Amino acid sequence: MGVIWLAEQDMGIARCPRLFAQAGLAAGQLVEVLPQPGGRTRTFSVVYPAHRGLSAASRALIDMLAAARDGSGGI
Repeated sequence: MGVIWLAEQDMGIARCPRLFAQAGLAAGQLVEVLPQPGGRTRTFSVVYPAHRGLSAASRALIDMLAAARDGSGGI
C-alpha cells in the first residue's frame, strides 16, 4: 500500500487499516500513534518510522486528531 511505503521512507504519517500496517509495526519500522480510536467511522492508525522523531507539523496533526477523538476539539 503506497501510504505505508511513504511512512516507512520518512515521508510522513499514514492513515490506513491496521491490517495493512501490521508487518511494519511488527518489524519495528512503524510506530502506532493513535491506538484504538473509536467513533462512527472505520478505525484507523497513524504510523510513522520508529527510527525518526516527528516533525512539528506531524505532531500538530496527531494532536488535532487525538483532540477530535476525545471530543475536546479538533476536526
